[in-house]
Amino acid sequence: RMPVFTFLKKLQVKRLDCVFLDPPYDFGKYQKLLKTVSLLPGVLSSTKIILEASKRKNFRISKSGLTVIRSLNVGDSQLMFFSIENAST
Repeated sequence: RMPVFTFLKKLQVKRLDCVFLDPPYDFGKYQKLLKTVSLLPGVLSSTKIILEASKRKNFRISKSGLTVIRSLNVGDSQLMFFSIENAST
């Protein structure tokens, strides 16, 4: 186990097809997490990013390099699907 930002800093991949993020509901750094993931070297325009969070959480997704393409409520959770802005192909 290691903190997510430490893990992401050490992650070395050429391509990520899908990234599923499921932080604790009381996680307070969603904006930073999404920005960090969007800037990973393996994230391409085709990469799918999915974030699971409490459906009670209101998001302001700005300056993250991501666009919300779908949001789905399931039980107490919401799944947010993102596309990448200005990513390499």
